Amino acid sequence: MRICSFLPSATEIIADLGLVDSLVGVSQECRWPPAVVGTPVVTAARIDPSRMSSVAIDSAVRASVRDGRSLYTVDADLIAAGADWLLDNCSGISAEDDVQLRALRVTLC
Repeated sequence: MRICSFLPSATEIIADLGLVDSLVGVSQECRWPPAVVGTPVVTAARIDPSRMSSVAIDSAVRASVRDGRSLYTVDADLIAAGADWLLDNCSGISAEDDVQLRALRVTLC
């Protein structure tokens, strides 16, 4: 089984279950436990909150939700390389990304 996790909490659970060797992709926030560092990163935030005020972050998030856009990008090419991956979709990817992943026969749970 190959597992790709979009959530840090899911990544930790995968590690706790002893499945780190099955982990083939993570989000940019998945940095714990240390054993997952170096796993390919398949999602990234569309905004850089380190360079924004709280008001600007709130505005960007609200605009994204209002416009139906995801706050994250998904590396479909990297995911396509493992078309039978299991993804944890609790992070709320966009409808467009969802369609794209389903076209790659990625199972969302």
